[in-house]
Amino acid sequence: MKSPAESLSASAPSRLGPDGQAATSGSAVSVCLVGGRTIFRSAIQKLLESPDISVAGAFDDEEAFAKAVTAGQADGLDLILLIPGGGGFTSFNRLRELLATGQDRPSVVVLGEQLSRGQVYGALRMGAKAYVSLDSQPEELRRAIHLAAEGKMHLSPDAAEMMMSDISGAAQPSRAPGGMGDVGLSAREAEVVQLLCEGLSSKRIAARLHLAPKTVENHRYNIYRKCEVESIAGLIRFAVQHGMVTL
Repeated sequence: MKSPAESLSASAPSRLGPDGQAATSGSAVSVCLVGGRTIFRSAIQKLLESPDISVAGAFDDEEAFAKAVTAGQADGLDLILLIPGGGGFTSFNRLRELLATGQDRPSVVVLGEQLSRGQVYGALRMGAKAYVSLDSQPEELRRAIHLAAEGKMHLSPDAAEMMMSDISGAAQPSRAPGGMGDVGLSAREAEVVQLLCEGLSSKRIAARLHLAPKTVENHRYNIYRKCEVESIAGLIRFAVQHGMVTL
């Protein structure tokens, strides 16, 4: 069986970081970077490379990585470090579905560009083991990776503080910003909300999420009903106020 580095480099050699294949230490956590800008990914790779963390490869986005998963070339990975862009988690469910088809299911750590309820709650609802904001110290990211690789949950201090604040105020019912959980949206509906707010049509959303157009229309109807809005303008306003999207 090929090592994770060999498998990933064979599928997308141009997307590997500047240092090429990572050292394959038996005790090292094997990590793949997914998302983010090229220079930023390269910087994260240099930051992480060490005897205890091996960066096997890096991909532009979830879909590029999904192709490697479909081809069976992502076996043996311990962890995926997801760097969501402005679109948030629009392809995250797709990635998790693909990973679920294999014997090994790598843990996921989300490195958030900006701390928001939408990103933190979205990451946890979609199965991420850890969330770390970019305001964190480098050692915080390394700690999150090791804990997630062991199957443990972890939040950077600022994300944990935000969640504790929400929990402490949960006894008082309100419609204050809190994310998709406030209105009972499913993870898939939350993805559709993000794409609608980005201006995509139902047809384009269907293609992006690999769904039937009628299914997207049903999601749209349920979203409007749950959020108590009647137009896309109202949905955008509601989603931003409740931290459900990043625009």
